[in-house]
Amino acid sequence: MKQPDLFNLPESESPEPCPEKDAESSRQALITRLQGLMEKPVNVKITDNRRIMVSWSPESSGSLSLRAHRIFLSAPANVVEALAGMTVKAPGSREVIHRYIGENCHKIRRMRRTRSLRPVGTIFDLRDLHARLNRQFFSGDSKAKVTWGAPVKRRRVRWMRFGTYDYETGVITLNQRLNARDIPRYMVEFVMYHEMLHEILGADVSPNGRRRVHTQRFRELEKAFPEYKKAMAFQKKRWGLK
Repeated sequence: MKQPDLFNLPESESPEPCPEKDAESSRQALITRLQGLMEKPVNVKITDNRRIMVSWSPESSGSLSLRAHRIFLSAPANVVEALAGMTVKAPGSREVIHRYIGENCHKIRRMRRTRSLRPVGTIFDLRDLHARLNRQFFSGDSKAKVTWGAPVKRRRVRWMRFGTYDYETGVITLNQRLNARDIPRYMVEFVMYHEMLHEILGADVSPNGRRRVHTQRFRELEKAFPEYKKAMAFQKKRWGLK
């Protein structure tokens, strides 16, 4: 394989982002660019897999099959070279891919549909909670919108997701089960804080190309929440969850 210079390419070599309607031509262009860097034929499949951003495997024909997330269709030249470099473990390649995914994590989840926000619940107003946590822990850097999720119908659960952060829309959604009189405020604040960490820290990528959001740094900051232990104890007692 040709050894690429991963860090010193002029800006003029970075292609302009391609619109969605030209996805196939963009894929072919990516193949052409990769082929110029690699010693064997390469077939690229574009995916929307949010967990495995990049993977590759040899084919019986001797070519290489490479799967890459859609965000790589508009990747600049140094990132394309890093994609090729990862397949042969070229030094520095993983770091370039890591940085590119982190900078573009807001594009990873595709916007499903526009929806109205419902931040005011019967017990908690999520706007107030978000504003206070933003001042206290994030110096006002959080720009997320907040809303309660859809009403919950089932009474019993074996597993539940307390909240989500959508990287595409910038919306934090909290589970309606938290909007109840027997739920302490610190539990709701902890879930909000957890989702705000997702917004602020973005995503990471492991050496094998898997996208990670609960990194070591994330866990350290999560445990720094003043009432972390109380929140953990409450969810275990209330729902039997760890």
